[in-house]
Amino acid sequence: MRNSRCSIVQLLLLTGAIAAMLSGCTTTPSRADRIALERFRQADGAKRLASWPVPNKELLLPTRFGTTYAIESGLSDGPVMLLVHAMGFNALTWAPNIAAWGDNYRVIALDTIGDQGKSVVRRDYPESGPEYADWMVDIIDSLHEGKAILVGCSMGGWITLNTAVEYPARVRALVLNSPAAGIPVKTTWMKYLNNIIFTSSVEKHRK
Repeated sequence: MRNSRCSIVQLLLLTGAIAAMLSGCTTTPSRADRIALERFRQADGAKRLASWPVPNKELLLPTRFGTTYAIESGLSDGPVMLLVHAMGFNALTWAPNIAAWGDNYRVIALDTIGDQGKSVVRRDYPESGPEYADWMVDIIDSLHEGKAILVGCSMGGWITLNTAVEYPARVRALVLNSPAAGIPVKTTWMKYLNNIIFTSSVEKHRK
């Protein structure tokens, strides 16, 4: 009987601990916290943009999904090169590459809509390869260009690759840096990443 009572107490404690963890994960930040975070993000972004190694200007490009924020550098009359960053980052991640590319191209680093950065989603963000391709073509049209050089890193590589598949006539050249999620169809690569992170099995690592 005593063991039974201990088991019940342990179960209740475990249930309470799990509930506390879940409530902590799902707690909505207060309005003051959200304002403070947004102010920090804006100040941090301004600081990083101030350290951009070459002259630049900020752009707001209309698309069917909303307004895309971009940073333009390089030759104003050069071939357009669009840079699409990896998931969870923004246009500022391209700063180390800008000086070299800007000598020959009109380089425009994009904040992927629906991701981190200053782009503003109008209603919903792209959810498939063809929809991201539509977003990219809208950007090319907003710049009054017929075609552009597309450079993508990780998820950005997947986005630019899908653009080349859906709209080959709008792509002057394509540069892929570790294009995530398959070529050209998005795969279950996150499953394999989880297997690597959450196991010490050498066999799983090799697989």
